[in-house]
Amino acid sequence: MLKRALAVGVLGLLGSVAACSAPAEETDEAVATAGQDVTTLPNQTEWARGSHWSYEKNFVGLPRAWVYTPASFSKKAAGKRAVVFHLPGCGELAYQVAQGSGWPQVAEDNGYIVVVPEVIDPVYPNPAAPHVGCYDFGLYTQPTRYRTDHAALIKAGADIASKRPDLKIDPRQIYIAGLSAGGTVAMQVACMAPDVCAGVGTVAAPALGTWQ
Repeated sequence: MLKRALAVGVLGLLGSVAACSAPAEETDEAVATAGQDVTTLPNQTEWARGSHWSYEKNFVGLPRAWVYTPASFSKKAAGKRAVVFHLPGCGELAYQVAQGSGWPQVAEDNGYIVVVPEVIDPVYPNPAAPHVGCYDFGLYTQPTRYRTDHAALIKAGADIASKRPDLKIDPRQIYIAGLSAGGTVAMQVACMAPDVCAGVGTVAAPALGTWQ
């Protein structure tokens, strides 16, 4: 119930907040899902077999991402779907979000594609735990829209409707959300690209303009 409440809470924020003015080694085994290559990671993707989750490489420029494709469509645009990019928090792996966030029911109820990208260029804010990677939320310098993950997310949001017509995405409903460090990056991306992001939702994220 708590996990589903988290997704419902983020969904509520997405509807009301306007945008501002280390994975395991891959194996060679692969299967095709919705026309995309899906690489199996030991003990991380088997659980998704038969579900609406797929693990995709090079998903509109994002090197790796979990993607949930609902059978339903948006209530705001007939025959179209919204999309929300969910950014994990520090040390949280994308497949853990896919498994435990509660997004599937929310996605089916509201016609949302859910994209959980893996961090491309992580930072390590806790020197006592060097293997806990995070999105670069401004640990050393304030990120710009050209920072690796920020740039990739903005481009993915701008391109997803045209480059993945099979998903039937409404370009007016591109949202971004996140937890903790991922939430701060979600706020940054939404403010950097208000022409792309229709809304932003965060949970336990440091506020913009504060010392992290």
